[in-house]
Amino acid sequence: MFPRSLRPTSRSISSHRKGLRSIDCSVIRRDTRDPDFDYSGDFECRLSSIPNRDTYSTLFTEDAHQSRDWESRGRFFAASIRGACARIPEFGTHRTFRLRGMRVGLQIVDPVFDKAGGLASLKLAVTVTRDPHAQRPVAESVPLPKTGASDECKLRQYFVDPAQVSQAN
Repeated sequence: MFPRSLRPTSRSISSHRKGLRSIDCSVIRRDTRDPDFDYSGDFECRLSSIPNRDTYSTLFTEDAHQSRDWESRGRFFAASIRGACARIPEFGTHRTFRLRGMRVGLQIVDPVFDKAGGLASLKLAVTVTRDPHAQRPVAESVPLPKTGASDECKLRQYFVDPAQVSQAN
């Protein structure tokens, strides 16, 4: 059983265009099973169409040729939402995704950590606003910060560098 604040959640939203979207979030535990998505990290959210007619496992990916479920900033690690790492724009506790005529914000609020440093509980604030300039089918790329991020934040380990993706495609 999950603590109340870490139970899997799902919310439906409209993108102000045709169709609905669903944001599904889950804390990662051994008993987390989803045949359609391989959740990883300590907490992860994915955005999908209803019904799911997309080729992407999450619309939060920035890679138009996504090959792995975890390739998105919708995945959170305890290390990335604690201390100085939590304040890194778009890679800490607050992340914004621009796509399909909307801007979706995910913000981790009041994270609590256990004695070992693992994630014990959190609150998630979700905002959705219209953004007519956001036209990609998946999230717009957000570059990894070149400076100001401590090695303990593990950005290069946890996130795909969009510069590397664009060179590979």
